[in-house]
Amino acid sequence: MLIDKGILSKTMSLIVSPHGLTDYIHAKKFGYLQQLYKINLATVTCGELIGYFHCDYILHTVFLLSSIVHFRNDMPEITIFNVDKRRTQYILSALFVLSLYKIPIELFVIYMVFIHTPNHYKMSWFYIKDNLKETLILVLGFGFALLNLDYLNNLSFPIIYFIQGIIISHIIYQEIFVFDNFDKKKLKL
Repeated sequence: MLIDKGILSKTMSLIVSPHGLTDYIHAKKFGYLQQLYKINLATVTCGELIGYFHCDYILHTVFLLSSIVHFRNDMPEITIFNVDKRRTQYILSALFVLSLYKIPIELFVIYMVFIHTPNHYKMSWFYIKDNLKETLILVLGFGFALLNLDYLNNLSFPIIYFIQGIIISHIIYQEIFVFDNFDKKKLKL
């Protein structure tokens, strides 16, 4: 291990984990709190049920696919061999996510701290700028709470399923309500 596990845990707890709380700020500002709560409840419940019935492969597959969708926002917008920029972002994101099985965890943490999380705040600026105080209180408060729980050193499978469910719900909410990639009326949320 290149970096001490305690430092990795604290970095993820304080900086990376709380960034999804911007979903709450967005939902509150645009009137989607009920939909956010439904998505969170559904994904966490499904994650726990899938884990309970020992169908981890389903949850892990959904987690990997949603990660590819989510991380595409961090990929450069380039055209290669006449392939659409958005499709290229998906391809690069898929290659990145699949490489996570081979690269050291420290490199993933560096990516999350210095690329993904800052990019998330940059893309979220249009709705957090008007609620900066509340955003800072939520993000820092949650980050310090997680720091004190030190949950990454005490992971069990129900906790892992819960965390995966929360991350998947963050991605679903972002795609539907922040990036507006789906017709909300058809989804009936």
